[in-house]
Amino acid sequence: MRSQKQWIAAAAVALAGTMTLSACGMLSGSSSTDQAGSGAMSSDPAMAMATATPSASMMSTTRGGLMEVKDSMSGLILANPHGMTVYWYSTDKKGSGVSSCTGSCAVEWPPVAAPVRLPAGFKLSGPIGYIVRPNGEHQVTIDGYPIYRYAGDMAPGQTSGNGIGGVWRIVKVKKTKSGGSMGGSMSGSTTSSSSTSGSGGGW
Repeated sequence: MRSQKQWIAAAAVALAGTMTLSACGMLSGSSSTDQAGSGAMSSDPAMAMATATPSASMMSTTRGGLMEVKDSMSGLILANPHGMTVYWYSTDKKGSGVSSCTGSCAVEWPPVAAPVRLPAGFKLSGPIGYIVRPNGEHQVTIDGYPIYRYAGDMAPGQTSGNGIGGVWRIVKVKKTKSGGSMGGSMSGSTTSSSSTSGSGGGW
């Protein structure tokens, strides 16, 4: 009788041990699954940011920047959305779709990035368009000529690049009959979808 009780007790201990090992295995499996799940969730925000970033960038690009008009000793001139004077390069060929200023030249004379808008009440010598540079950057054109900033201009309104080498010129602006306010109103002409030649004159 005693041996039967001992056998039952031993069997119960063995069964309890098996259940404990099984439970530990389940917990271990559950833990590793949770860790994997946690890892996947922690990577999701990064993936979401990577997905969201181009969209935000695309939205800021498609809105376009509002150019500014500055009063200078040479009359009304065009400036980029940050107020820095812009220039055209007479070596560029009108309507060619390419810029002659590359490499170190483009460091000293950074391209003005498209798209942009002109404040209401002003006009240029021709329509605003753009070209695509070798690096994929869209550069603003006016009357078929790419436009640039000058790295030597340290503050808005400066025109120290005008006349350099006899080939760099400021971009002049004229008021329309309805006039316009300098610094720009929020309404303006939209950018052209490609480089355009337009009508000449007024530079």
